[in-house]
Amino acid sequence: MVVANSDAFGVATPLQIEPWLRSGEFRVLPFDAPWMELDYGFIYLRNRMLTPAAEAYMRLVTRIEEEVQSRNQALMQQLADGLGHE
Repeated sequence: MVVANSDAFGVATPLQIEPWLRSGEFRVLPFDAPWMELDYGFIYLRNRMLTPAAEAYMRLVTRIEEEVQSRNQALMQQLADGLGHE
């Protein structure tokens, strides 16, 4: 709401603000910060086997993260190509 109703700017992934990007209400500012990235990990005991459910969860989270990254890149390419406004 602050960004939409003021001269403020914010940081978000493209998918988080996709409707506003497509409508033209929000724009992407050219900013490249290679050091800024999502980083997470899974913590478990070294000498203990993971349960099948834990292994499945880790694969699922990793797959979702890859899909989101791909969708964010595709959306940014669409916007760069001028196809974002419906």
